[in-house]
Amino acid sequence: MAGRSGVVWIAEEVDRERHMLWTGRFSAHWESDDGQAFSEGREEVSAAEAIEWGMQRADVVWIRVGDGEPEPASLPAPSVGPRWQAGYEHLGLVTEEPIEWEARVPVPSEDDRTTVVVRARSHEEALPLALEEWERIRPPWRPSWRQRLRMWRGRGIYVQDSGFDPYDDLRPAGGSGRPATGRASR
Repeated sequence: MAGRSGVVWIAEEVDRERHMLWTGRFSAHWESDDGQAFSEGREEVSAAEAIEWGMQRADVVWIRVGDGEPEPASLPAPSVGPRWQAGYEHLGLVTEEPIEWEARVPVPSEDDRTTVVVRARSHEEALPLALEEWERIRPPWRPSWRQRLRMWRGRGIYVQDSGFDPYDDLRPAGGSGRPATGRASR
């Protein structure tokens, strides 16, 4: 069936609750060559299912795996499973024994940051401990307009309200590559 117009775009899904986790599942849609028509396609299917759907609808099919560049799609399809986005593998780390986690938290001081250290077996377990420790050590403060602007430009509700990004600012000790400006431990 040659001469099918339009292009099909296929992209890997991100987990709706754990935003830094690629799911290994894909969604597809078709667009007309002039960009005036659009049709939703398959959602949350394997790469092979999405590619098969695309090849039935257009001669040109592109696939984007993770945050990679779009590539021409073909069968056999890429085989990928759930995995953390590059740089965020620590979000899935679970250890048998508690390890040290460093949280870079905002405080009104020289660098506006200090490092809080907590012991936990996972990021999920370390987050409430780090937030509790941060509340204990930070004095009450109202951010300056510059700090509020930085917070506003940040990502996520934690960042907007506090300047703390729970994905980026809480990592296993020694694994963040960031120098500590101060330390409080729990």
